Amino acid sequence: MGVKEVLTQHSLAAEVAGAAARHAPAIAPDVAAWLIPPNGQTLDWQLVFETVGDFLDRRCAEILDYDEAHQADLDHEQLLRLDRDQAYARTRARLIQLRDLLKAHYGKRAVTILPIGATARTPSKLWQQTRQIINRLHDPDLTFPPSTIADLPPDPQIWATDLQSQADQLGATLDALRAVARAKEMSLITRRQMVTTFDQHISGAINILEGLFKIAGATELAARVRPTTPRARRASEEESEEESAETSIVGGEESIRGSDVGVKDVPVSDRLLDHVE
Repeated sequence: MGVKEVLTQHSLAAEVAGAAARHAPAIAPDVAAWLIPPNGQTLDWQLVFETVGDFLDRRCAEILDYDEAHQADLDHEQLLRLDRDQAYARTRARLIQLRDLLKAHYGKRAVTILPIGATARTPSKLWQQTRQIINRLHDPDLTFPPSTIADLPPDPQIWATDLQSQADQLGATLDALRAVARAKEMSLITRRQMVTTFDQHISGAINILEGLFKIAGATELAARVRPTTPRARRASEEESEEESAETSIVGGEESIRGSDVGVKDVPVSDRLLDHVE
């Protein structure tokens, strides 16, 4: 479930909480006339309505906060992927440079000196290949045949140090991405559990309000307290997306996210839908 779906869940709760907030003053006395606590105790039914709305406000805020945190994890992962790709490109470029240098000195015999005939095409395999080359450069039994040119041959230790730096950077990005992948998997599991619980809470709140409205004799309101149908909601969302797209063309990047700004800061009881009357 992405941001749009979470906001849809938010609007579902808004309809339920909106019904409670709007009709509590009128309905509470009728409910109190029928539901009389024992032993002369008193119960503030308007407070019950308000409590339901406040409960849904808090649950919505939790969902939206968690979704923002999840999106931040995704953004962080994207940045790590960029770092990994850059480290891969730098490491591969150095390996190609070393291969060309060896070929210039030793011709086809270069590939018999180091495992550098072809560079790996994936970051993890390139890291493994670089480690093999570094170990080979540190091998005390490593020998070079006579060079075919007058220039000084490559120094194994200098190249080993240089490649070690490149491999460390590439390995660090790979480790970070693995850690993010594990965290994201756990995050998705928790996220699904939160959404499932939230659906149950919305259903429970709807049942509470519907039952209280029926007890008060507001059968028409009880029938209308449930959220709008999925088809009507999708049509409304598509219209909203079209308006948002038109705004983004005129307003630039800042307006693209404008429709989401401050949503979680507005209590659902203040964002009532007109059809709940």
